[in-house]
Amino acid sequence: GPRVALMPVSPWAHKRWGPDAFARTATLLHEETGAVCVVAGGPGEEEQVRAVASLLGMIPHRVACFQRLRSLIAFLAGADLFLGNDNGPRHIAIALDVPTVGYFGAHNPLHWTPPATHRHPVLWDPEHARGKRTRDDVVLLDPEPGAVATAARNLLSTREGRSP
Repeated sequence: GPRVALMPVSPWAHKRWGPDAFARTATLLHEETGAVCVVAGGPGEEEQVRAVASLLGMIPHRVACFQRLRSLIAFLAGADLFLGNDNGPRHIAIALDVPTVGYFGAHNPLHWTPPATHRHPVLWDPEHARGKRTRDDVVLLDPEPGAVATAARNLLSTREGRSP
């Protein structure tokens, strides 16, 4: 199935979507598309990676903690979708033209999301978004696993050459 780079990592707790939400989204995405996930992070992020991986049960997945930037870039280049927090790997995935779904929590995604954001929707809690400036081209999703899985499925079907 499609390859999902699942990167639930951030050095800041307030910038992390919960492990349960990532696991539920990955489960729904696998059930709907057959997607397989690599739950990944970097040095010092092993605990965050294991927290999500431990909730995936029988969903096909593997765990990777990259020690070298070159390996992380190669991994992201081979992904069909990036699903993760607003972090450095998300920016690398965007630069590699990999569709992304990124969690922003309380932070405004205005300055951290490129144009043509239909390929890079963001999870932004409506409570935090209320009253804050954004752009018309920023696709905002309620950070709810069902909605996120639907958006991810649509990105995957577009990437595979099918209409959503």
